Amino acid sequence: MGTIYLKITRRCNIRCGHCFIREYEGDMAPQVIARVAQSFPSSIIVFHGGEPTLAGVEYIEEAISVLGNRPYILQSNMIDFGPIWIPLLKKHFESRIGTSLDTSRMPYIDRWLSNIRRAANNSIHVTAVVTITADMTVEKLAGLLDRFEEAGGTAFRLQFVTPVKTPPVSKKDYVTFIKTFYDHPLNENRRRIEGAACFGAYSGINGGNCGRNLRTIDPDGTVYICPDLAGQGLFPLGNVLHDDAQALIGAEKMFFERERRLALECDEECWRLCRGGCLAAAYFQKGDYLKKDPYCSSYKEIFSFVRGRNRSVHA
Repeated sequence: MGTIYLKITRRCNIRCGHCFIREYEGDMAPQVIARVAQSFPSSIIVFHGGEPTLAGVEYIEEAISVLGNRPYILQSNMIDFGPIWIPLLKKHFESRIGTSLDTSRMPYIDRWLSNIRRAANNSIHVTAVVTITADMTVEKLAGLLDRFEEAGGTAFRLQFVTPVKTPPVSKKDYVTFIKTFYDHPLNENRRRIEGAACFGAYSGINGGNCGRNLRTIDPDGTVYICPDLAGQGLFPLGNVLHDDAQALIGAEKMFFERERRLALECDEECWRLCRGGCLAAAYFQKGDYLKKDPYCSSYKEIFSFVRGRNRSVHA
């Protein structure tokens, strides 16, 4: 298993308008972390939430001592980020931290940027996941990214809102955002999409790859395919406290049924590129994970755009 999103707490210090994560009292218990270490001994661990820094430096230090030597990522809103986190990031996280940006962050934007600047001044690399909501505009995002870069942010990638509490982004806007910010010097999506256009399916939209290479674990030990489904408690695979690792890894039946249906529905190029796309997106927008990702046509347009650019560059 490639990556484990470890939701060590569901507590949070802000309330984003689009957030749909269920409230959960208490942090992940030590016995759950111990079982994760046994069941997924070599996976990358992403400390996630809620807001994982609310668990505290000592909690994360102790968790890492149990989980052992492996790559770690800390994903934080950075609203209350302070100097206490700098040594931990340098010791265990390769001097890196992930953060998030969206329109509901605006009341906190000055504090967020100040904390990014503090991290950058201490040689910490800050990467932002930018959640595109239906009320985001290209102009608004351009301004936010300018401020992020000025504060010392080093990279970003675009992520489109999971429409549980808010409307979905339109297919047209999806393509517009990808194309508009494609050449931004900090854009990580470009590298991922170009690799996909050259070498096969894009893992960011490929339901088969995504679901087979990551798992999300709730504070109580329940295992899900991805963070989006975990947020609503949908399609649990089991629990690390009483299920073996093979059962927790396996979601083959779920994917096989979906792929069997969509292989007949999708044309050859579509199937090769995204294999039906995101299972969670299909479920939340169409009410059925067996259906195609609603942004399928957008993916085709994006890949056509990328390939056209690559041909002109290498002509």
